[in-house]
Amino acid sequence: MQLKEHIVFSIPAAAAAVYMAGFRNGLLFMTGAVLWDVDHIFDYIFINKKKWNFSRFQRDYYEHSVEKTLLVLHSWEILLLLFLASSLFLNKGLFFMAGALYHLVLDSLFNPCRPYAYFLLHRLRKGLKFSELYYTREKDR
Repeated sequence: MQLKEHIVFSIPAAAAAVYMAGFRNGLLFMTGAVLWDVDHIFDYIFINKKKWNFSRFQRDYYEHSVEKTLLVLHSWEILLLLFLASSLFLNKGLFFMAGALYHLVLDSLFNPCRPYAYFLLHRLRKGLKFSELYYTREKDR
């Protein structure tokens, strides 16, 4: 999903969090739901060895022209570990982590990914090859 889509889909859920748990927790939820994509920047620069340019970055990801994808935050294993860690610290950050979970669920439902693409161990087994993890052509879906 694109950033603007994450924002639009997350506003109602964050509003519900505000209603149920207050403004601070709603803001934490929204932050987790939107900023969870920060690992795309790391991938772009360090894994794909591309020079930073925001418009080129967006084009390359949404046109599927990156070769590899680690996306460490976009993995169920890491999300579970971070959820457990945040719950150990007196529930600090649980609304942020709930936003991150919401983000990953949205990505899993709406991105053209192959089965298990959001498991880090699976991505490592596939050599981080974008084409092995995501459908890159309409006819492949």
